[in-house]
Amino acid sequence: MKTLMHFCRRTGRLMSRIANKLIRHMTHKGQLRITVAFTIPFIAKLEFGYRLELGKTEQPS
Repeated sequence: MKTLMHFCRRTGRLMSRIANKLIRHMTHKGQLRITVAFTIPFIAKLEFGYRLELGKTEQPS
């Protein structure tokens, strides 16, 4: 049980780091798109997507 918990924590940290790198790279370009797809081969494909345009706001002087 202890080994399983250690593995889950380590994997979670790794996945979090990878996701943060991807999000940082995408938001630098000014857009963020997240898509989740469920596929049953040769029968159906279901996609859910969300796209966000990020514009830099100027600070009032």
